[in-house]
Amino acid sequence: MDKLNQLSRFVVESRYSDYPPFVVEKAKAAILYGIVIGIGGAPSRAVSKIVAALDLLESVNQSDARRLFDGRFCSVDNSVIANGALMHTRLQEDAHPAGHIGVAVLPAVLAISEKEAKSGADVLASTIVGYETALRIGRDHASDASARGFRTTSIYGVFGAAAATARLMSLNVTETTNALRLAANYASGLREFVNGGTEEYVLHAGTAAQLGVRAAAYAKAGITASRETLHGPAGFYRAFSSTEKQYDQRLVDELGKKYEFMNVAMKPYPVCQFHRGIIRGVIELREKIDDLTLKKLQIHMHPFEAEFFGVQYKGPFEAFPQTIMSASFCAGLAWIAGEVSYEGMNRFHDPGINGLLDRIHVVPDTDCQRYQPKLYLTLADGQTLHWREETPQDAYDLNWESAIEMVQVISREMKIPEHAFKMLVDNIKLLDDAKDPSSLIDLACELVGLVHCQTSS
Repeated sequence: MDKLNQLSRFVVESRYSDYPPFVVEKAKAAILYGIVIGIGGAPSRAVSKIVAALDLLESVNQSDARRLFDGRFCSVDNSVIANGALMHTRLQEDAHPAGHIGVAVLPAVLAISEKEAKSGADVLASTIVGYETALRIGRDHASDASARGFRTTSIYGVFGAAAATARLMSLNVTETTNALRLAANYASGLREFVNGGTEEYVLHAGTAAQLGVRAAAYAKAGITASRETLHGPAGFYRAFSSTEKQYDQRLVDELGKKYEFMNVAMKPYPVCQFHRGIIRGVIELREKIDDLTLKKLQIHMHPFEAEFFGVQYKGPFEAFPQTIMSASFCAGLAWIAGEVSYEGMNRFHDPGINGLLDRIHVVPDTDCQRYQPKLYLTLADGQTLHWREETPQDAYDLNWESAIEMVQVISREMKIPEHAFKMLVDNIKLLDDAKDPSSLIDLACELVGLVHCQTSS
């Protein structure tokens, strides 16, 4: 049987009762985490610009779905683009080597489930199949695609949005397979924004969600795509990589038994996931010493990470997309401030941070594993300290506890009392029993509104 067809059968035919409780809890955590990160992105000027552009194109106030940015009812297209941008703007969403999939899947799930008045169980099931589809398609391909400059978030996120929409719109297996093949034609998004320090990355998530939704709608209407779309000589895998590898060999291995979704992590800081250990290490080292006069810091990283777009950039900094990728800036901020926040990542001209950058060096090191940097620190008095990432990977798991921790982080940053989030948390905890997603979306819109009130006062 065609592997993509098998994956589509899982999307369509798996029952909510089939999913293990830990997978359902993961879906709840992903929804809570994604919405909360979106709330933390509410002050974004880039999102305001996108919303303004969408309103130029949509003169009729449709009532299909809402966008969280301002609670407005609008078209599905408008909703998924705006919500994807909101959830993606601070780049602290959930993470996996195959990309930040939630920012494409969740906007599609929220919009279509609201339009179709689906149940909470449907919301959870479509979230699960959306993530699982995108991650399985991308997990063995992502490194090659990234090395060529493509954004994994958007090139795989479009598949996740298509799968989630297919589930919510009750497509059959053949239609769902076609939706995924069509989605391959819409995969797009480039990493050049890191070098330019520009805002197009914010559109990557929402556009992937929009095109995934459309792919499912086109498939339901009978539009077809090539059977070889994924692995043909001019297909998706070949177009987005530079080798002839068979990237789909594990596509359906233990499907429905082992979930790639379970490998999705949270991001403790609004930075590239490569830098989480660097920040943790710098903060731990600075707590051991009294004199913070830094002479030299060497950051040893896996070569793929050390040579990745923007990682070795040392300025000048003019925009957030530049600082999030710069290992030196992230380390400098952690050294100066003892923490790394969204506000701190926007301290582009801070003399304290910028004054350290010539003393901080990134070193490609084949002895480093992925996500396991080593730090070699020398102080002005000649004292040397070493640190290496030995935190187990599961310490960064996206789970209910880490989602609640992010509620606390965003509550502090946005100056909203933590109790204001309680109804949202309780709603998602009991989502299995909800008749539709309207109350969940109501609460999310209200919290975004509170952020706007705080930032405008």
